[in-house]
Amino acid sequence: MNLGFFRTPDIDMSQVAVDKEVWDRLLHGEAMVASFKVKPGDEDVGSQLKVTWEEDASPFLDYFLTDTLGQVVGRLKVPSSTREPALEGDSTCECVAISEGKAYDSRSEWLKKIYIKEWSVIEEARDLDEFEFYNIVWVERRDEIAYRMGLRSVWKEGWHRQNPETRDIVLG
Repeated sequence: MNLGFFRTPDIDMSQVAVDKEVWDRLLHGEAMVASFKVKPGDEDVGSQLKVTWEEDASPFLDYFLTDTLGQVVGRLKVPSSTREPALEGDSTCECVAISEGKAYDSRSEWLKKIYIKEWSVIEEARDLDEFEFYNIVWVERRDEIAYRMGLRSVWKEGWHRQNPETRDIVLG
């Protein structure tokens, strides 16, 4: 069986310029940014696979990311053992796309249910033979600097429904 979901795109490093005068601990760049509604995740989906070392090192909670129509389009993993107050109620979270990926071969049910949980919980994507997604970071801004609060992925089509904007961003 050919799963083929670990293909990494090449990066043209000739376009990367580093100004050593502004070298600091912050990451400056341009990225796609979109906001999503948040609701608590389904605990049963997260319990299908337990990675002992990961849970011992950092407990986490899962959330669903929904589009403006209320459809689940992704998941968010937050390193915490208690629900995040910033994600309660009718809140939204700002997410930054940091990379993209693709998984395929619909015969691999374990791939959909365990490794790429988003594939099985997004109703519109469940029966697709190919699942394209963005790996995202939920950020919270303090003094114009975006700090990572959680991460996971969003179905590519669902991401674009949110009308993402390309913005300059500083990650702390």
